[in-house]
Parts: sequence; C-alpha cells; structure tokens
Amino acid sequence: MLQSPALASQIRQLVTPFNRRDMLACLPGFALCLVLSSIFLGRGDAIIASSAAFTVSLGANYTLGGYRWGAMMATIGATTLAAFIGTLAGQEYPLLVMLAALGSAMAAYFGLTRNDAAWWLSVQMVIALLVAGSFHNGVDAALHRALFVALGGVLQLGCVIMVNRLLWREAAIVPVNREVQSRHAIVTYLGQAAVCVAAAMIVANAVGLPHGYWAPMSALLILKPGRVQTQARGLARFAGTVAGSIAASTFALLVQNSAPLLIAGAILMAGAAFGLRKAHYIAFTFAITATIVQLLVLVQGGAIEEALDRVVATLIGGSITLLITRVYPLRLS
Repeated sequence: MLQSPALASQIRQLVTPFNRRDMLACLPGFALCLVLSSIFLGRGDAIIASSAAFTVSLGANYTLGGYRWGAMMATIGATTLAAFIGTLAGQEYPLLVMLAALGSAMAAYFGLTRNDAAWWLSVQMVIALLVAGSFHNGVDAALHRALFVALGGVLQLGCVIMVNRLLWREAAIVPVNREVQSRHAIVTYLGQAAVCVAAAMIVANAVGLPHGYWAPMSALLILKPGRVQTQARGLARFAGTVAGSIAASTFALLVQNSAPLLIAGAILMAGAAFGLRKAHYIAFTFAITATIVQLLVLVQGGAIEEALDRVVATLIGGSITLLITRVYPLRLS
C-alpha cells in the first residue's frame, strides 16, 4: 500500500507530457485507414497502408522547406520510393545492407546537426527500405507495396490537415534547432550509424529472425550523439519494447486474435503513441511496440512469436549499438 503512491507518481512521470492535441489530430486518419483498408483490402495490404499512415502521423509536428505540411508530404514520397527500392534490393541482400547503411549515415548527419525534420525523413526512409527488403520480390510486387504506402500516407495527411483546420487555426510545429560540429565528429557519427545498422542487419539475418528488420531499426533509433545518451536510450527502448510486447501479446491471447478487437486495440495504442511523442522514451516505445505487434498479429497470428521476435531483434540492435559506440566513441566539438 505504501508503494502505490510512489508507483503512480513514476507512471505519471513516464507518460508526461501527454499531448491531447497531437492525439486528436492524428488518430482519426489512422483509425479510418485501418478500418477501411481492413474492410476493402486484404489484411496484408491493409497493414501496409495503415503502417504508412502511422508513420506519417508521427511526423506531423515537423515542417520542411518553410511549408507547414512539407515534412509529412516528403515522408510520403520518401517512404513510397524506399518501399519500391527496398522490395527490389532485398533480392540482393548485400545491396540492401549497403543502401541501409548509406541511408543511416545520412540520418546521422541530420541528427548530429539538429536538422530535426530532415533527420525524421531520413529515418523513416531507412525504416521503409528495411521493411520492404524483408518482403523482397520483383517489380510488380514493388509497385504494389509502394502504391499502398502512398495510399495510406495520403489518406492520413488529408485527415490531419482537415482535423487541424476544423479544430485549430494553426497546427503546432517543432522548432528548428541547428548545431555545427567538427568534420571529425561528423565523420565519426556517420561511421557509427552505418556500421551499427549494417552489423545489426547481418547478425539478424544470420540468426534467422522472421522480422529481422527490427534489429537495424533499433540500432538506428537508439544511436545518439554521446555514449551516455545512447546507453540511456537503449535501455529505455528495450524496457518499452519488452513491456509493449508483453501487453500486446497478452491482449491478443485474451481476445483469441479477434480481428475487430485487435483493430480496436491497435487504434487505442496508436492514439497513445501520438500523444506520448514528447513523453519518456519508455512510454513512447511501449505504445509503438503494442501498436505494431497487434497489427502483425492481425495479419499473421502468433502473438507470442511476434512479441518475442521484436524483443530479440531490439536486444540485438541495441547491443550492437552500445558495443560500437563504446569501442568507437564520438567526441563532440
């Protein structure tokens, strides 16, 4: 009993601040996309479109090129192109590794110089490339995936713009902060990103994880300038991933993989993710993991297998990043 207030306080700290505005702006489009695509499309195509809508939503606060919705529009274009290229490049795994490493180095450059919108865009492009590469096929399949990525993104963008215009005069944006670093720091950080992602891809492929792309994704998202930052982010991501995986798989088992209830659960967790973008990284990762696991169970079943796969992949990616940043540290100017 004495520990209950302390536990409640810790939970409040994890989920604070919760941005209701972001949740209200982004959730209707995602929910509409998931429900409509589940009704009118096959489940595989529905998840492609819904995942694209989810991705675009998470970048709703960024602006690009002086245009309020520029970052979201650019994300749609970049992820659509990456989905097409990744589907083809996945047929030659060394090529996919090289492209992912180059993309990760580009994301690292923008992250180090605090060009936040460009960093976000680059990260999502790499993620789309990695995911598509795991479902490699020919040109027809690449065009098919790219089409539904674009469809989900455009639907989400339209809904976010509409909700913002109905509820608020102006949408909130993330301020632009830029930093200048030495050439040595830039080269070191770019090298860290490229090596971490490439190594995570190789290890995950060698282990034979069904969703091996989660390992390089974790490696890229955990990596931060400075070893202490990377360690803290790595531990937070692993904790959030484990908790989110357990919660999502338990829910899927309790509802016996009921499609309507899994859709409702994914919508609930997506709304939490939209609101928790600026909260503690554990809470944000928990919500994202729970959303993605439920979407995958909706298509493939196997709640425990999906959850375990994500946890192992996160552990691989995080461990590689922590090791490389320790052996090859970054010294900022």
